[in-house]
Amino acid sequence: MSQQNSKHLKQNKMKKALLIALAAVLSATISFGQSRSIYAEQTFDSFSLNGWEIMEYGQENWSISQTNRAGGTPNEMKMTYSPSFQGFSRLVTPAVNLTDVTEVSVSFRHYLDNYSGSHTIGIATTSNNGITWNEAWSAEYSSNGQYVVSQTISTPDMGHENVRFCIFYNGNSYNNNNWYVDNIMFYNLEDNDAFLKDITIPSIFMSGEQEVTIKVSNISTDMISSFEASYTLGDMETVTETFDEIVINSLETGEFTVQQPIHPLPGKYSIEVNINKVNGVVDDDPTNNTLIKEINVATSKIQNIPLIEHFTSSTCDPCAQCNVSMLALEQANEGKYTYTKYPMNFPNEGDPYATADANTRRNFYGVNAIPQLFLAGENQGYGAITQDEFDALYYTDAFVDLRGNFYVDQNFLYITAEITSFIDLKNVRVFACVNEKVTYGNVSTNGETEFHHVMMKILPNAEGAPLTLGTGESAIVDYSLNTMVTNIEELEDLEVVLFIQNPISKKIYISRWLDEYTETFPIRPELQLEDHADENYILATWQPVAGLSPTGYNVYLNKELVAENTTETSYSFEVEVGNYYIVEVEALYDDKTSVKAIRYTIAGETTGMTENVSSMRVYPNPTQNQVNILANEIQSIHVYNTMGMLVDVIQTNRNNFVSVNTNKYCNGVYFFHVKSSDGSTQTTKVVINK
Repeated sequence: MSQQNSKHLKQNKMKKALLIALAAVLSATISFGQSRSIYAEQTFDSFSLNGWEIMEYGQENWSISQTNRAGGTPNEMKMTYSPSFQGFSRLVTPAVNLTDVTEVSVSFRHYLDNYSGSHTIGIATTSNNGITWNEAWSAEYSSNGQYVVSQTISTPDMGHENVRFCIFYNGNSYNNNNWYVDNIMFYNLEDNDAFLKDITIPSIFMSGEQEVTIKVSNISTDMISSFEASYTLGDMETVTETFDEIVINSLETGEFTVQQPIHPLPGKYSIEVNINKVNGVVDDDPTNNTLIKEINVATSKIQNIPLIEHFTSSTCDPCAQCNVSMLALEQANEGKYTYTKYPMNFPNEGDPYATADANTRRNFYGVNAIPQLFLAGENQGYGAITQDEFDALYYTDAFVDLRGNFYVDQNFLYITAEITSFIDLKNVRVFACVNEKVTYGNVSTNGETEFHHVMMKILPNAEGAPLTLGTGESAIVDYSLNTMVTNIEELEDLEVVLFIQNPISKKIYISRWLDEYTETFPIRPELQLEDHADENYILATWQPVAGLSPTGYNVYLNKELVAENTTETSYSFEVEVGNYYIVEVEALYDDKTSVKAIRYTIAGETTGMTENVSSMRVYPNPTQNQVNILANEIQSIHVYNTMGMLVDVIQTNRNNFVSVNTNKYCNGVYFFHVKSSDGSTQTTKVVINK
């Protein structure tokens, strides 16, 4: 049986345990200044080993990988299982002079991608070029996980002139999928050195008061009994605090909460933390005393719906059992997830529905064995997702809203969706996976006769569409697909999942099933805030969208419902100058759908955000008898067919709303070219199906 074909049953679920008191740092790379004595250091960023080498087994197993599984920044060293060996594989430093040195400190990151059994990771030294090795430290690992190792070592090789260090693996490589190593350093400890390891503030959180917590590691010989730290949020005034009567022993870590919390407005910020003094004096190595973390302050939040991405194959025997387990998870969590399966053409060729789009997603995640599953972009390993793993992501907040529908006309599928961000959403990508709910034509060798959530095509392509939205901004996306170029078996059996993903961190911000076409596509009301802080109030006003009739409105002030199902189109509230307020107006419709408009303001200072109301909106689409167009001061509308022929010209009197009678058009796809009075033009596709 091939290695990949046998690596399908998850032996151990990921447990992000710590090796010692130093916790894994997920948001910052460990880096130490050059003021200390560094005997050997390697980050692999230059794609060169620079005199480092592999000794004993595994000469062909190691390579520099453009990944950051160990938790640093790309690149890192990767040892894969093939060709398999049993024994030691050593990543060895160049020789260094340790005359008069009795002990050395070591730190490195690593990530074990385990298949089965246990593996020994350790540190050793040699002073005779590998003829004999003296082990300094080792530990056994049997679970997937990301670890930071920090140790002080002493071996019989200390004091010699030509000493080489190694980080080693010992075990059966066949039972290890991959092992990643990064940020290796052998150095001596300073007398007085604090390392600012992490800022443990959430990267995204709702506007309001938020505590700031920092983690400080002692990488010196002396105990730390006090330190002074300062932090700055954006361009706000720097806050300095002293933490005294504390105890952080050598190579231990302490966690501390600053006394003065932050209270930022919605938006994106950098928070910078510095350690200024340690034990009342300047740190021996100030280069590791600063961290900067990006945070996003949201105006609103919604329920998260985690996306399950499942790499599988009808040629893979363990994939069949995984599908059974995942079906049970689906049944226990109805309505709480989205799902798409990517058919693979390995470990054996022969899955009839394996596609180039699926292979692009495989390469994006670095999948090398199946079944492998990802939940909201997070790797869940080689086996079914557990309920605990699912709950950990379901019971979190999402800060992007997404809704839309799809429609099939003859052999074409059309998608329309609206995305509204409650945070600054920069350089992300939008994907629409067109799945077939149940398929039968992809039977191969693993005994399964039907398959669920099979991805047939990714729109607009497998790389996704770029998207950038500011806080509160909205965007409309429209995609179409000729289903004749896919493996779709039944057009009546389709489902579409839309999701937004960061291509660097792989974080998925939101996913949703799209609805099959309904008659209306509700549009958010236009919300404005009039600042009357000099009279101690602010007036919120809104207008219903022309052509649609909400049954009422819910009004929220700072996330509290202050008016329920009101038919009024204004609301005023008392304010204090300098305070900020978030106003949400939710339009309610008969079909139980609802959409919110959001603005925030600082009393006495006109500011804030709103949806991009100047962008054109077209509804319903597809349509039967009429289509409504909402845009700023529409001057004319030119209608073209798919052949590029002009079929109609509609002149208007700078109206913001135009309703077009489509009974005069034949069924099909048309392009509406809308020109505004300022000379700007926008084009949208309209599907007419009477």
